[in-house]
Amino acid sequence: MNEERLYINGQLVELSPNSKISLTRQVNDIASVDNRQAHFTRTIDIPKTPNNIKIFDYLGVVGNNSNVPYQKNTVNYFIDNDCLIFEGWAVINETSDDYKVNVYDGLIDFYKAIENRTFEDIDLTELNHQKDLPTITNSWSGDTPYTYILADYNGKATYLNESSGTTINTDYLIPSVNVPFLWDKIFDKYNSTYSGDIFENEDFTNLWMTFPKGVLSEGNSTLKYDSETTRFESFVDTFAGITSLYFFEQGNILNDLGTITSSRHFTPTNEGTYKIEITGRISPTGNDGSLAGIRCDLWLAKNSIGLTANEVTPVQLIKENIGGDYSTFYDLDSTINFNCLAGESFCLILRRNDGKNLRYVQESSSAPIKIKIFQIDGFDISFTNELKDFKIKDFINEIVWRFGLTIFKDKVINDYQFLTLSERVNYPEIDNQVLKHFIGVDSEKYIYSNYAQTNFFRYKYNDSENTHKDGSFNVENVNIAETKDVIKSSIYAPEFEPSFTLPIDIAQNTYKLWNKEVTEKDDGQQEIKYKSLDKRFYFLKKKQIIFAPLLLGSETLGATTTITTAPVESFDRLSFTEIVTNYYSDLSKILNKCKVITANFYLKPIDVANFDFRKLYYVEQLGAYFIVNKINGYQKNTITKVELIKVDFFPTYYGGDDE
Repeated sequence: MNEERLYINGQLVELSPNSKISLTRQVNDIASVDNRQAHFTRTIDIPKTPNNIKIFDYLGVVGNNSNVPYQKNTVNYFIDNDCLIFEGWAVINETSDDYKVNVYDGLIDFYKAIENRTFEDIDLTELNHQKDLPTITNSWSGDTPYTYILADYNGKATYLNESSGTTINTDYLIPSVNVPFLWDKIFDKYNSTYSGDIFENEDFTNLWMTFPKGVLSEGNSTLKYDSETTRFESFVDTFAGITSLYFFEQGNILNDLGTITSSRHFTPTNEGTYKIEITGRISPTGNDGSLAGIRCDLWLAKNSIGLTANEVTPVQLIKENIGGDYSTFYDLDSTINFNCLAGESFCLILRRNDGKNLRYVQESSSAPIKIKIFQIDGFDISFTNELKDFKIKDFINEIVWRFGLTIFKDKVINDYQFLTLSERVNYPEIDNQVLKHFIGVDSEKYIYSNYAQTNFFRYKYNDSENTHKDGSFNVENVNIAETKDVIKSSIYAPEFEPSFTLPIDIAQNTYKLWNKEVTEKDDGQQEIKYKSLDKRFYFLKKKQIIFAPLLLGSETLGATTTITTAPVESFDRLSFTEIVTNYYSDLSKILNKCKVITANFYLKPIDVANFDFRKLYYVEQLGAYFIVNKINGYQKNTITKVELIKVDFFPTYYGGDDE
């Protein structure tokens, strides 16, 4: 019995003698580390018999509305009782005198499932959170799929706490997601399972990917107070000793803040962090006979109920050097954040910066003073939004590339085994039976055109001229191209220069998610502004460091805590130089003095149906071990060409029997 049967969508297709089914089987061509291939057939000509026309839903018949060319068409292909294609994918390319069909098998289902899909299709709600100090420190316990790794992200990494000293600024820390978490989410989404020793390796389990943008440090805020009419207290007479004036509230259109005492002092109902926005234009005037050169500072003060403005001790400068000419109005526009404890009150005062007296403040009728007070709740972190444009296929490829993985799909179920190149060539299962029916050598090649003498693995960089985290491997063959980029990652590399910004005793890498813009103010002092960058994904690791007590706090939210241990960034084994050394050294061994043999074998249908590309195959007539790169164009009852790649494998080192 040598019956050949092809089923499309569960229905037996009628084949003619011209319907040659030529099946090529492969897992991943070693000549192409940047992509992964599926099994496929050459074009099959299927005759347009009445039965086949019905199976194809009358495709090619005038007036038909068949959807067959646009849908997934399931294929099963048998020779005798041996299934060579199980649940493959038929693509109908053309209809003429017959149907032109190609069939794909193996990885096609998985890669088709993720084709043009992004993380928008994956449920990442477990990653979304509100960023505040407790959330950051709780993420260090390992119970969440994200964590805040201490690193220099090129933002304002520290600030000076007036009462406590230098503080690591959580406003400019960025969360990172655990890569295995994303990997699991993808396979769960597409009803697939996976296996491989690499997934127990620390290089994978401790791999993290940053949130792709600098999160703006304003946080989420709720408007609690909105003024309608406001002013500074003004005096009709000249009062000696008046150095400060209170901000005076005369009316509001919203007050969900709390109580206001003497129209001056605000006592919030809730403890928390608050933001004050002040707008308007004023002209301060002195009472010492000088109308020019009057300059004032705007201050926040606390717990001053019952005190005159002169008696208040200011605690936070809001805006300085307001004024200069009595006939000119000056912008009051400014914003501050501050923390207010339960029972505390706060107020605003205007004070001459030379200690002399004020007479009054004239307010602009066209730009009256207005004030808004917000309560700041923290920062929303939404991985759901920020990963929605990241293609799942690109993410899968990043992992496959950096570990040099080959994917082997189970024939029947959606289970995928991932093997490193070292596992394939150094610790393989040996087979010396399947290829025993050797006919002869068809050709022998010594050059892989997909490689060059120097082959580069490239990161992306903020500075396109940088290459410091790239890597390469060499092929000892002067007859091929000089250089080639074989992998171009979409992941960014950290900056070239080490950072010592954080107050810890080791250098850090900088994962740039902010740009620093330095400007010079009127008084000659430099001001640094931080502009958030976007679409910058970094891979990094974490290592737990113990250190002398450090302050960790949010400058925006006004909260601090003391830490003695935290996860600190590491780029260990992540440069492409290290990746090539750790995961691609065996490729260099194969390509140096490369020998690719196309040999002819007689293969039975069962040999092809059950062929295992994970094994090394010994060919006695050639006296060597080979990776089988491709079974090319198998047809029943014909001699088959098999592409073999010679591997220097020695069974005595392997420690097992090669039988």
